[in-house]
Amino acid sequence: MGDNPTEQEVNAEFNPDRCALLHNELLARAVSHIPDAAENMQQNCIQLALENPPGWADTDALQKDDVVRFFSQLNVYDPRHAPFTGEFRQPDPVAFWNRTYGDMNDPDIILLYPTAFDIQQDAGLFLDLFTKRATCGNMECGSLPASDSESWVPLEFALLKLLEMWDRGKYYWMDESRSSILIRGFTPRDLEETLSAWESLRKAIQSRLGDPGEDNYRDPLPSSLVNQFRISPFAKAFLTKAKRPNFTFVGPGITVFTDERFEAIMGSEPPDSERSQFIRRFPDEPDLYPSLVLPLADESVRLQTPFNPRKRHLERLTISLLPGLYMGVNDKFADTIQLVTAQATDRDMAYNVPRPWGADREPRFAELFEVWAGYVVDGIWEVGVDGVSTSHEWFTDAATKPYRELHFMEDSM
Repeated sequence: MGDNPTEQEVNAEFNPDRCALLHNELLARAVSHIPDAAENMQQNCIQLALENPPGWADTDALQKDDVVRFFSQLNVYDPRHAPFTGEFRQPDPVAFWNRTYGDMNDPDIILLYPTAFDIQQDAGLFLDLFTKRATCGNMECGSLPASDSESWVPLEFALLKLLEMWDRGKYYWMDESRSSILIRGFTPRDLEETLSAWESLRKAIQSRLGDPGEDNYRDPLPSSLVNQFRISPFAKAFLTKAKRPNFTFVGPGITVFTDERFEAIMGSEPPDSERSQFIRRFPDEPDLYPSLVLPLADESVRLQTPFNPRKRHLERLTISLLPGLYMGVNDKFADTIQLVTAQATDRDMAYNVPRPWGADREPRFAELFEVWAGYVVDGIWEVGVDGVSTSHEWFTDAATKPYRELHFMEDSM
C-alpha cells in the first residue's frame, strides 16, 4: 500500500480513497487463504446500503459525495460470514442502522463493522457519516460516547490501527480451516516494547540518582525459579528477561522481586486460594492466570478482608492478598496491567475512555512504564537514595488523579 500517511494527513479532512484502500487491504489479509478470493470480490456495498431499507437513499448523510465515494470503493466478500479482523466482521448494510443508536428517518451514525465476538447487531465500530469519525461501542451497555469526546477518532486512524494489529502478529487464524480470526495474547514485539520501556524507567531513575546506570543492575529472576509456579506466559517472559535495578523503589511503594521473596510468596500460596481455584477453571488458558509482577515493597501489608461485592474479585486476582502491579486478566491483551494498591483499589492507572478503535483493555506494561519514566524525568515523582521516594498514597490521592488518568496516543496499540 506504500507509506502510511502522516499524523497531519490522518487528522485532516476525510479522505475516502485512502480509507477505502485501508479497508480493502484489511479484507485482502482476511481472505488471503481463499484461492479464488480476488475473483469473488464485489464493490456493491453502496448499492446494498441504499437499498436497505428503501427510502434511506434520500437521507442527508448518504447524499454526501465523499460518503458515496468511500462506500463505492469498498470490496466485500461474503459479507455476512467471512471474517474481517480478530475484532470485527465485514460491513453488513442490513445492520448499518438500528433504533438504539440512530434516527431511523435521517440516520447519521451507522454500525460500520459489527463485533466479531458475538452475533449482536448493536456492537462494534460505529461511524458518524458527517464527522467521519469512529468509535467502538456496545449499545447493550448504554449509549455511544459524546461526539466531541476522545472516544471518537478519524476513521482512517482506526483502520490504520486494525492494520497494525495484523502487522505486529496480534491477529491470527484459529486453525488450518481458517474459519475465524483470533487475537494473540502477546507477541514478541509486545515483549520487546515492554523491556525497552522498562529500561527507560530504570535508567531514568538511575539518572536522577546521578548514576548513568549502564552496568548498575542485577540479572533478571532465574527461569529455573520462575517456571516452578503458575503465572502467565507474559509475566514469566518479563520476569526472566527484565534487568533488576540495585535501588529499591521503581514506583511509589513499588519494588522488584528478589529471588528469595519471589520463592517465598509464590511458594506460600494455599492450594485452595481464590487465585488457585480460578486457574483450575481455565487450566489451558495461561494468559488468564493472575500474576504479580512488581510487589509492594512493604512486605507486611495485605489487603483487608472481607471485601465488599465490588472488590470481591481482588481475592481471585491477588496472590495472598498482596498489593502490587499485576497482569490484567485478558486473554486478548495479555500484556496489560492491573495495579492493586494497599488501599484495595484497582483502577488507579487507567485510560480515561474505552479503546476507541477496538476491544477495550487496560494499559499495557509498555505504555505504563513509559508513563512512569515520564513522571521521573519531569519531576512528578521524587527520587531519593532508594529510588522513587514518592509515597504509595500517590496512587490514591485525589490531587494526583489528573496524572493517573491516561490518554490514548498516536502510538497506542
